[in-house]
Amino acid sequence: MAGQSAKKIAKEAVKYKSIYLYIMMSCILTHFVLKGLYNPSKLLGKSGIGLTIISSIYFFTYSNIKSRLEMGVGYSMYQDVYILNSLVAVLSTISSYFWYIFLLIPMYIIYKIGKLIINWVFTPEPVS
Repeated sequence: MAGQSAKKIAKEAVKYKSIYLYIMMSCILTHFVLKGLYNPSKLLGKSGIGLTIISSIYFFTYSNIKSRLEMGVGYSMYQDVYILNSLVAVLSTISSYFWYIFLLIPMYIIYKIGKLIINWVFTPEPVS
């Protein structure tokens, strides 16, 4: 019976890894086609730098999600960054202002740290 859980985790990991891979490839391809091939002269400038940033974030988040899926542990923070990166990859083809979505990441980190500090400061003392 103990092997059933491991088999189920492995089966789900294969399924979700392929889903995340397809999303990553389609977003990178969309960004490359609409930004790079539409105006190839910009591919060595801002569009190339943007594609490099997006691809780097995808590589980092996808590899961490993949390893977390194989271990069977949570990966929600990596998934949040992955989703934000997907939004930026697709929407930045419309306007460069969508790059500001990446500002949500440091704001989220500040929120999490602030929440930890507030919970620590306002924890009542145990009564003896």
